Amino acid sequence: MFNLYPQLLKFVAWLYDVVNCGTGFEGTAAVSGIILVAIILSLVIVGLLLNLIERLEFTFFCYFFGYKAAFYIVNYATLAGTILHELSHALFAFITGAKITEISFFDRDKESLGHIAYQPKGPFFLQAVQHSLTACAPVIVGIASFVFVSYIFLTTTCGVWAQTLLIYLGISIINHSSMSTADLKLYLKGIWAIAIPLYAIIFVFCKMTLH
Repeated sequence: MFNLYPQLLKFVAWLYDVVNCGTGFEGTAAVSGIILVAIILSLVIVGLLLNLIERLEFTFFCYFFGYKAAFYIVNYATLAGTILHELSHALFAFITGAKITEISFFDRDKESLGHIAYQPKGPFFLQAVQHSLTACAPVIVGIASFVFVSYIFLTTTCGVWAQTLLIYLGISIINHSSMSTADLKLYLKGIWAIAIPLYAIIFVFCKMTLH
C-alpha cells in the first residue's frame, strides 16, 4: 500500500514525454518545475477543501440541531483531531527552530478550537521556512495519520471497540486537517523559502530516474 515509488517513477517518465523537451537540463528543469508547483498547490487545495467540508458539516448540523450542538459535534466531539492539529503546528515550528510560546488544545473562553503561538528565530530565510511549514503542518501530518489509521483499520483484525476507536480517530483527524485562512497566508508568505531547496531535491530525483 505504501510502495508508491514505482508509480512515482512512471509519473516522472510520463511528465518527460508530456513536456517533450528531452532529458537534458531544459527538460529536467521543466519537469521539476511542474512537480514543484503541483506539490505546493496540492497542499493548498487539500487544506482548503477540507476546510470547506468542515464548514459544510457545521452548517448541516447547525440547521438540524442548532448552533451550540453543531459547534460541539464538529469541534469538541472530535477533540482528538484538534489535539493532533495543534501538535503538528507545534512540532513543525519546533523542528524548524522556532520558539513555542503558547499551546492550547481547548479554548473555552473564545469558543474556538485550540491554538499555538510561536516566535520565529534565525535569519529571514529560516523564519520564512518556519512560517510556511508550521502553517501547512496539519495537512501533512493529518493526511499521513489518516492514511496510517485507515491502513490499520483495513489490515488488522480487531474487536468492535477497537474498530470503533479507529473510525473515531479517522473522522477526528481528517475533520481537523484543514488549512485556515490564517494558515494559508503564513504558508504563502514563506513558501518561496521552501520552494528553493525543494526544487533542487526534485531536480536531482528526476535526473536519477533517468539512470
